Amino acid sequence: MERHQGSWKVEGEEEYNIGELVIDNDYIEFFVRGKSIPWACTFIGSNGEHPIKVYAKGPGETKHRSLNMSIGYRVVKVAMTNAGFQEGFEINNICAFSFEIPELVDWLKINSVSIGFTEANELFAIEEKIESIIIKNENPHIEISFGPASPFMPPEINDRVEYVVKNYPRVHVSYEEMVTDERVYADIQILMRFFGMLIGYVSYAKDIRLNIEGKDLKTWIWFNEDFSHNLRHLNGIDRFRTEYSQVKDELANYFENWYTFSNDDYFFLPRQMFFNSNRKREIFAEDLFVQYVKILEGYHLRISGDEKKAEQLGIEILEQLKDENVKKVLSEPFKKAGSSYKPKTVAQWIQGGFLSRITLETRLKKLDEEHGSIVAGNTEYVYKESNADKYFSAIVKTRNYYSHYKPDRDGVLTFGQMCNSIDVLKCLIIMILFSHMGMDIDTAKQIMIHDDKLWMYTSCMKKDQDIEG
Repeated sequence: MERHQGSWKVEGEEEYNIGELVIDNDYIEFFVRGKSIPWACTFIGSNGEHPIKVYAKGPGETKHRSLNMSIGYRVVKVAMTNAGFQEGFEINNICAFSFEIPELVDWLKINSVSIGFTEANELFAIEEKIESIIIKNENPHIEISFGPASPFMPPEINDRVEYVVKNYPRVHVSYEEMVTDERVYADIQILMRFFGMLIGYVSYAKDIRLNIEGKDLKTWIWFNEDFSHNLRHLNGIDRFRTEYSQVKDELANYFENWYTFSNDDYFFLPRQMFFNSNRKREIFAEDLFVQYVKILEGYHLRISGDEKKAEQLGIEILEQLKDENVKKVLSEPFKKAGSSYKPKTVAQWIQGGFLSRITLETRLKKLDEEHGSIVAGNTEYVYKESNADKYFSAIVKTRNYYSHYKPDRDGVLTFGQMCNSIDVLKCLIIMILFSHMGMDIDTAKQIMIHDDKLWMYTSCMKKDQDIEG
């Protein structure tokens, strides 16, 4: 954890106040005395060597506040540079950026440094020249290349007698047009999720360096954002979900497909909710179970086109219901029922009825059949019965029980069954996401049956010739 206490001023003002910036990888806090600004604001200060700018959105709670009489702020990001800061809340004219994903070192398994001895028996270290791994060719161009790690040596290093040589894999992203830090944030998120899916988990986006057009010096940026994936299960993981050698021939193809899928707003909500559900924040089992079922339901509504069909049906039905002759026919029955005839409301009822013509149970079954039959294959292991239809029915009843506060527990999964079902549903969602990378189902199955955390739920997909996980 870094703590930078010193003098800070609101950007554009002259008066300085005592404040402190706390950076703990992806968690950032800022508090300052004498200033309470209720809207988006920026502060300028220093860490003693480099100018720093804090971008905040009004006051907020802090956990590590050490200054009495100070006001905490909701930090969005922090930038550090000697090249001067742009005014305002955005960072513009970014032409490229790079960052580190700590897990890439062990996932790639590429030796990038070596040691040797001179004729005088002096030890030396060498940075190996490693060919870049291109994962996206154009706009943006994205590659993994090896180079020196952060130029800021750890404070415990005494450079009179020691020096650290690192040849670290970094993800480099370059654009054909100038972008803002908002685009940088979005692309980091896409990359972290991609490698989180392949590796099984990722922790931080570290040492983010921005190249700004017309500036010789780089700008460092920290986002106050949890980019991690699946860290809650880190203690149960002894190996990665894949290794680079397994997927290197298809890596660029997988990422191109993933990048397209990640920028498809039609799938934004189910995609976002899955990754939000697998960040560091703890979630109650009941909430997570309901979330996964909703993700699968929402996903099937999209791929089936039912939402678009229902929307169009609603528009056309509403036009008919507004007709004066239809109003005359339907107003009286509504009046007798103690209500009033409202065309828009009736159209929404019909629209909802159209969507519910295919039950949730049917939607889950269809998705399961198309992606390895993981749910059906776990019927006996989780539900302790051989009838898969009963298991699907129990999943739906359990979702309804917790999401609609149903009073009847009949047919609802036990707590233990529900917890196991969470991982079963998670396996199905991962298989679906792998399909959006362009991964064929047999490859996805082979990856999942060897998943160190989920293999007991995916072993039902094994064939006789498969190697034991």
